[in-house]
Amino acid sequence: MGKFVPTVKFSTGGGPPLFGAQQIPGKDETLRVGEVSFPSSSYARSEIVKASSALTVANQIIDKIQEEGIVPFIPAKTKLNPLLASISKPEIDKMAAHLALSRSYPEALSRLVIERD
Repeated sequence: MGKFVPTVKFSTGGGPPLFGAQQIPGKDETLRVGEVSFPSSSYARSEIVKASSALTVANQIIDKIQEEGIVPFIPAKTKLNPLLASISKPEIDKMAAHLALSRSYPEALSRLVIERD
């Protein structure tokens, strides 16, 4: 803040500004994660703000193509991702810390803030 608002003299930078960190598709503030739309039959358009939302958007697309009869109904969907499940939390923590530091962000920004199942 001190860089942009000179009257805030007491602030210190903890890393580069996070411009776009709360980016949202369009002007709808409720869409902080991702959005998928279906402008025509057999066509999906999505904007994903957070990578973790990719599975949610993918499931919405699957729902739509099932509804249109393009693929048969899938009775049981899962939120589990075998690829992600195969990577240990220490591996994720190590890579996340490396990425944060290599981009001049504080390492604390790399820490998982929710428990992983």
